[in-house]
Amino acid sequence: MTLTDPIKDKIRSHAKKVFPEECCGLILENESGDIILRECENSAEDKEDKFKISIEEYLNALLDGDVAAVYHSHTKGDKSFSSADKEISQSLELTSVLYISSKDSFEVMEPDIA
Repeated sequence: MTLTDPIKDKIRSHAKKVFPEECCGLILENESGDIILRECENSAEDKEDKFKISIEEYLNALLDGDVAAVYHSHTKGDKSFSSADKEISQSLELTSVLYISSKDSFEVMEPDIA
């Protein structure tokens, strides 16, 4: 997945809006090929160290298009993807986008699909 500047700007804005909590959301592609960023509520108990998207929000997002990627932010330190992030991306066979607040940088992880 290619992260365009408009997508990065929307993720960065979402992260700043909920800081110090981790933001999370979905990147969708509709039938016309348009990319839609869907902000989600972080429903994790520890919102500063984890993120969780409810099944209801995930299913509602599917009304707008196919899920191309999931995104979230890390707000503490300059950590890359955690082992849990990698496991989730791999098990869901879904691209993961990470915004690292302290470095104002993005990382993308594509799952290994055999």
